[in-house]
Amino acid sequence: MKGQLCKIVLLLIVILSITSTIKGQSVGLSFVYKLSTDRDLKYTPCMGFYVMDDFSEKWDGFATFISGKSTFEDSKTDYSITYKRTTIKVDLNYILNQREKNCTKLGLSLGWCRDNFTQSGIVSNWTSTFTNFGLGIGLPLSFQSKGILNSPLQFNFSFTPTYLHILKSKGIENTNFMGNSKDALYVDVSVGLAFMLK
Repeated sequence: MKGQLCKIVLLLIVILSITSTIKGQSVGLSFVYKLSTDRDLKYTPCMGFYVMDDFSEKWDGFATFISGKSTFEDSKTDYSITYKRTTIKVDLNYILNQREKNCTKLGLSLGWCRDNFTQSGIVSNWTSTFTNFGLGIGLPLSFQSKGILNSPLQFNFSFTPTYLHILKSKGIENTNFMGNSKDALYVDVSVGLAFMLK
């Protein structure tokens, strides 16, 4: 947990360094709640950073890094599963409705995902691991509110149905946990705060 926190802090420093000299950028922190159609992976809380660029009156873009981890036990058998996902994605958004401080957007999202699954025997003390690499395509619907309490802060909310196509799986022959090697439909609900650098 401590190592993961250090990585997140270092990533934030890098993002701030890159964007602090570029006009029209915002950098923020988002919390993502995932709901999956996969029967073995229901909910995964995640945390990530994003960089946003308002490059025209009607369009903007997001670059997002998200990392999340969850552990659960199967009530019918004697094993537990630890699931970790890292996602790097880019969103292109069209502004549907623009007001003075609020706007609603619809976009297209492309993301590269890496999933690590570790299955451990609770009684028999065995462990097996495999990794999925996938490409995600989503349609984010988002809302943004700028200048919260007359400050540089802005609030972001998004709802993103995403189809994940598995490109490659490694180590899957060493485990009997086969449920997550297939394509799946995800819904990401994201709530975030950003700091406007412009």
